[in-house]
Amino acid sequence: MQAVAMFEKGARQAEVVKALGVSRSAASKWHRAWQTGGADALAGRRNPGRPAELGCEQLRTLEQELFKGPKAHGYDTDLWTLARIGKLIHTVFGVKYHPGHVWRVLGRMGWSCQKPARRARRAI
Repeated sequence: MQAVAMFEKGARQAEVVKALGVSRSAASKWHRAWQTGGADALAGRRNPGRPAELGCEQLRTLEQELFKGPKAHGYDTDLWTLARIGKLIHTVFGVKYHPGHVWRVLGRMGWSCQKPARRARRAI
């Protein structure tokens, strides 16, 4: 929208590139869109996908539950798996996620999937 404001004041594409630190191709694309459709052509669009099932407050609650550990939720080992986290989400919030999609929820929380280091049985 800053580019739109500059174009409306008569700025050239090169000025937009320099002022906003964008590529020439981006400025050219924006200028073309602005010429054909005005400011509305460059307005932000809503994400076309399905809305997230869990809100920010629920993600904070989920994080607190994950920090308690799997043993606190009745599992024998201290290892979270996507299937276990999916079951936890269903138990706490009543929302079902396929285990293959739980990683997206973790990504929204800033978490990543990690594998525990393997140790030789004799070292334990």
